[in-house]
Amino acid sequence: MKKLKGGGIGTDLCSSAHKYRILLKAVIGSEEVVWYQDCHHHLCNVWFKAMERALPKRLMQILKSDLEEIAPEPRVNTSFSAIVRAYDKGFSHNANYVKGFGEDCAPWMKKNKPREQVYHVYNAQGSRHELCLLAAPAIYMNRLSSVEYMDEILRLPKKRHNILMRNLFVVLTSAEKVALSCLLTIINMPICLPLCWLDAKTPHLAEYK
Repeated sequence: MKKLKGGGIGTDLCSSAHKYRILLKAVIGSEEVVWYQDCHHHLCNVWFKAMERALPKRLMQILKSDLEEIAPEPRVNTSFSAIVRAYDKGFSHNANYVKGFGEDCAPWMKKNKPREQVYHVYNAQGSRHELCLLAAPAIYMNRLSSVEYMDEILRLPKKRHNILMRNLFVVLTSAEKVALSCLLTIINMPICLPLCWLDAKTPHLAEYK
């Protein structure tokens, strides 16, 4: 414990972790200088979590009357994390979801949009709060071709009842949802990506002090 004098204690932001570092400080010695450091990865997730919760609430207020007119079967709501997961299930080329259509969409894109750039669909597995920001660029940039593909497929008798595709079609043709994806894309570039880089590269920055 003596080696920690003048050193630092880094923990995440939960109450138990805060209590642990206070107790550890007492063991090291109340008269000694010990620096506290919050985990920066957890810290930026706290910021993004608050934003992720606030934006859908505001969107719900704006779209309340419109959402009441939509049938419950497509399961449309204003949660962007739900949109991200639905888009990953539907358009991921990994074809991990049985009812997804990414595997069929890829050859359609090659045939109908050979010169159009397709952005990589972000893997939406897990519960990371920066997920909405990292996944937003692909949703925003691919939306026009995605809507065109779904518009064609939903006209087929055997495909018109695909709930996942109907959900995404409603979402990606909503001006407000598109604006939300654009906003998150803008925030992702100057804020989220630099913070993710800093989280990963902090151990390698000591040589620049």
